Amino acid sequence: NPPPERDGEERWRVGRSPVSRRAGRRRGRLGPLPRRRAVPEDDHEHDYVEQVVYPYVDADDVLVQEVVRSVCTHDDCTAKTFTQRYVDHTTGEIKTSKPAWFAPVLYRLPAVLRAVTDGQPVWLLEGEKDVATAEALGLVATTNTGGGKNFAAELAAPLAGAVVNVVLDRDGTGW
Repeated sequence: NPPPERDGEERWRVGRSPVSRRAGRRRGRLGPLPRRRAVPEDDHEHDYVEQVVYPYVDADDVLVQEVVRSVCTHDDCTAKTFTQRYVDHTTGEIKTSKPAWFAPVLYRLPAVLRAVTDGQPVWLLEGEKDVATAEALGLVATTNTGGGKNFAAELAAPLAGAVVNVVLDRDGTGW
C-alpha cells in the first residue's frame, strides 16, 4: 500500500512525531529543576538545639551510631544541621569522631533484613524523616547517613535479592 497523499509541507514530515522525539527526556516531562534559592546572609548567630536523635543499629539490634537533627531556635530561622555520633563498644562511650574500624549500617536494619527474608519490598529513601513517613504508611523503608551522595557500597549487601524501590529527592543530589 502506498502512503497517503499529503498536501504542501505535510508531505515532508516523515519519521517520529514531535511528541515521540521528546519521549524519554528526563526533565521534559517533570519540568525544570526549581531555581536555587539565594542563601541569605546570616543576620544572627545560630543557636542549635537537638530536635531528634535517629538510632542506627546493627543486625543484632545493637546501637552503633546516632544521627542528630538540630534546628536553630532563632525566630523565623529554618537552619538545620545533622551530626553523627558513634558508639565505641570497647568503652561504651558515644564519640563524635568516626573510629577507624567503623562500618556503616542502614537505618532500621533489622526490619530491612526481616523484609528481605519475607520477600517484602524495601523502600530506599533520602532521610530519616522520609523513613518515618513511609513506616506510617505501612512500608518497610531505610536510608543511609549523610544523604544521597554518601551511599557506601557495603550498604547494598543487606538488600541483595530484595525488590528495592529507590525514591530520590528532587534536588541536585537526587535529580
